[in-house]
Amino acid sequence: IEAYTRLSPAAGAEPEPYLRVTGPSETPAVVPSETPSPGGRRLPTEPQHPPIPPFPVALRTIDDVKPDYQIVTDARAREKLIETWTKGQNLAIAFDLDPKGALRGAAYSVQPGRAYYIAFTAHHLFGSDFSPTQTIIGHDLKAGLRALTPTAVRRTFDTALAHAVVFPDLRHTLEFAAESLLNYTPMPEEAASGQQDFLAAMESPDANQLSARRTMERADLALQLHAILAPKLEESGQEKVFTEIESPLLPV
Repeated sequence: IEAYTRLSPAAGAEPEPYLRVTGPSETPAVVPSETPSPGGRRLPTEPQHPPIPPFPVALRTIDDVKPDYQIVTDARAREKLIETWTKGQNLAIAFDLDPKGALRGAAYSVQPGRAYYIAFTAHHLFGSDFSPTQTIIGHDLKAGLRALTPTAVRRTFDTALAHAVVFPDLRHTLEFAAESLLNYTPMPEEAASGQQDFLAAMESPDANQLSARRTMERADLALQLHAILAPKLEESGQEKVFTEIESPLLPV
């Protein structure tokens, strides 16, 4: 990079600073350098979004990672887990909804690679076990939050929303975010039709267990994405926009 000064063609005009930018195989180009404002401060610039992450060559799956996912059915074990979760600062959650949007259960994760699933019962009110100081993490939380009590969640971190703020020109599905940032392909929502799939389903867990596993995986991945996206929000200068403008509108 070579800096030099070019005189303006207008008579009596002051010299105009320029930069010559060249690369090893590029044609030299001349671009204006940044100029300070009259007060000596640099003019505000657009938010500096991080570079688009490259896709890895090989992607891992749940069979490669072998996470610790457990379906909790015992009431005492459930209460003990909830008591532990309320002591943490962050709690990742994913909701298991039926096609009509009714809540079937929820998965929780406070440690990468580990998640628990609790089925919905009339005796357990989801959301009543959240601490007011906790940050509830999830991917695309809006639909699930509607199934909770209105005052259950006060602080949220939606990784889909954070991904949209940090990488506005990309897709924001869980599959895309996990593949590009975590080198991981989530379980498909629905298996493709075919004879081989039908025979495989005969040896696989039932539909409820598969749905629970997918839900636990979503909670686990949301927790891992939070660890990556939270620093990127700060680096891009968009943390305040995400926290004060976008996140409060999530439950609406």
